[in-house]
Parts: sequence; structure tokens; C-alpha cells
Amino acid sequence: MNRIHINSLFQKCMRSGMTKGLPMSTSATVTRATAEPNFPEMKTSVPGPKSKELIKQLGTIQNSDAVHFFVDYDKSYGNYIVDVDGNTMLDLFTQIASLPLGYNHPSMLESIQNPDNIYAFLNRPALGFYPPGDWVTRLRSSLLQVAPPGLSEVMTMACGSCAIENGLKAMFISHQGKMRNGRPPSSRRTAIMLDKPVSWLS
Repeated sequence: MNRIHINSLFQKCMRSGMTKGLPMSTSATVTRATAEPNFPEMKTSVPGPKSKELIKQLGTIQNSDAVHFFVDYDKSYGNYIVDVDGNTMLDLFTQIASLPLGYNHPSMLESIQNPDNIYAFLNRPALGFYPPGDWVTRLRSSLLQVAPPGLSEVMTMACGSCAIENGLKAMFISHQGKMRNGRPPSSRRTAIMLDKPVSWLS
């Protein structure tokens, strides 16, 4: 296989959204927003009932304390984010300022051929705060399908370095818990950590 052929395969893979061989979504046809709303519109409190139920479900497989609400990324557009309860909000967070063009920008949409990848590649969700509505289903049908026997929870990270760092922290926390026979840390030990950033503990 020559270099030119490999290059064209790589470009084809990138244009297709890198999904060859991956299972396609079985969800119904998606109705994607095509224009920015004129104003915010709130239908429920935030988080709404659907988000609360999804937060509860997510809490059974990972810590969901930081989740504000679940997002319908197909209905979000421009500077407006829409949650799974239908609330339309002006988004000043924009997924940790990673969306300078806003949600579902038409020119960006044209570059991704597989619609199942749009929310991940184009709208770049900050999964700890604003996961998509199908996030629990995706975790259960992917990572938890290959989890070692007896492990029913999953902790996702943003990158390789934070995965390693947090994996080591989880191991140290578990080891120290065993050393204390399950007792919580002493107040003397926790007092030395007051007002220290989490990175100081690494």
C-alpha cells in the first residue's frame, strides 16, 4: 500500500466522521435546528423532570453531581442551547468556550457525513456538565459492555493525561481506605488539605 493510497484513505475516514465499523444509532430520524431562536424560552425549571430522571440514571453508573442538565444537541443552534425538557437558553458557557461558531453551524455540518457523530465532533459537549440526552444509553452500550465482572460504574475523562492522573488518585484513595479498614480519614489528616487545590494532592 503506497503513501498516496494511505493518505486518501485517511482523508476519506476523516470526512466520513471516522465511524467505519462502529454501530449506527437506531434512533428515529433527527429533526435538527436550522435557525437561531429569537429569544430564550423556559418551559420547566432547570433541571427539568427529564433531566432529573437522566441524572438519577447516570448516578447509578457514575458521579453525576456536576451535571446541570441533559442537552438536546440536535435542537441547539448558534448561541442557544436546548435541554431535553425543551428549555431554550442563551448559552454563555459554550462547552468551556470551545464553540466560537455556536451549535450546529451549517458550514461545519456539511463536513460531517455521519449524523451520529455531530454532537461529539461538532458540538463538543462538556460531558461532566451538559451530557447529551442519550449519554446514559451510550455508556451502557459501550464502556459498561466491556467492564470487568463486578464493576458496574464508569468514570469518563477528557483526555489521556487526566485519565491516568485520576486513575492513580482512585487507586490511592482505595488503597488508603483499605489501610484504614474502611474508616474515614482522621480530622488531623484532612486539616492539612484545607484551602489547598486538588492538584496539590497529586
